[in-house]
Amino acid sequence: MTTEKTAAISAVDTDPLLAPFVREQDSERADILLSSLIRTYAEPVVDRIVRRTLPGGPISQNDYEDIKSEVLISLLDALSKFKQNPSRSRFNNFLGYVAVTAYNTCYSHLRLKHPKRWRLKNQVRYALNHTQEFGIWESESGEQLCGFDEWRASNDRCSSSSIAKLRLEPDLVGVPVTGHQQWKPAQLLTALFRYCGAPVELDDLVDALAQLLGVSDRDAAVGPPCKDECDLFETLASSDPLQSDLIESRLALDLLWNEIRSLPKNQIRALLLGLRDKQGLDAVSLLGNAGVASLRDIAEALRLDPSDVVRMWDELPMSDLKIAELLGVSRQQVINLRKSARERLAYRIEPFRTSRR
Repeated sequence: MTTEKTAAISAVDTDPLLAPFVREQDSERADILLSSLIRTYAEPVVDRIVRRTLPGGPISQNDYEDIKSEVLISLLDALSKFKQNPSRSRFNNFLGYVAVTAYNTCYSHLRLKHPKRWRLKNQVRYALNHTQEFGIWESESGEQLCGFDEWRASNDRCSSSSIAKLRLEPDLVGVPVTGHQQWKPAQLLTALFRYCGAPVELDDLVDALAQLLGVSDRDAAVGPPCKDECDLFETLASSDPLQSDLIESRLALDLLWNEIRSLPKNQIRALLLGLRDKQGLDAVSLLGNAGVASLRDIAEALRLDPSDVVRMWDELPMSDLKIAELLGVSRQQVINLRKSARERLAYRIEPFRTSRR
């Protein structure tokens, strides 16, 4: 190993687990060490996080291997780049990096593929964190539990069979259940917790609520193609699902996304962080549903790290005041930035719209 590379490795705070791999000069032995790192240390962490984070059911089982593979490929790529240039990255906590990568990939998948369930889960989290008598906490085994705050010290659990029974007999909840647009979190959660009589896993609770409220990402009806006179920006924010095989709509949305990416940074942030459809669905989900951009693409356009976008998810879409605080400008300036962005987009895509008439 060259003196320069040895110095580079010494200059950064590298996890001891990675040191043999980074210092190994023989490519075949380095590949063996890398495979061992992934198999022995990374895979168990990724497996546990993916299984814990994804909701139950056949969709999650079908997606499990794809998500796990995506995480491992990302890790392999990051480690290979780190070996080539250790001074440009920090790997002082390898297993922590593995966990963050796994969680980010899972959350990206859930947010983009199951936006309605994700939004319901965020509503539940908000109610649990902002209602005095409720609580959400992590058990010693890593489960996310919730219920009445006084249950935090309880070792009991609401059984899966009780939750399953509730899905089959919704009248057991004891209060009228309305559609998800009108549901009252405090009233319904109180009734559910009384029915459970003990702490319940968060995902089990969300599954039960989704069943009761009729929230599903599977049965979306196919929307019509974009009409000649439609505004492409409004197409993106439309409540109608988008079909990637509708060629004209897809070309229009690809064009729109490319134009969004060319906007000045603050215009992009003012536009995307506050974008919502009629049901309040945010830009990350809208772009993902349309098959236009991934989480990494959106983070790159916002000039943010993907992990920062993940941390923002619970707050999206943001209010103008929140965006103003993030950008260090006034609320009126945020409004002006968004208006300028929309005007520029309308101007730039007008030739495309005209050519379709």
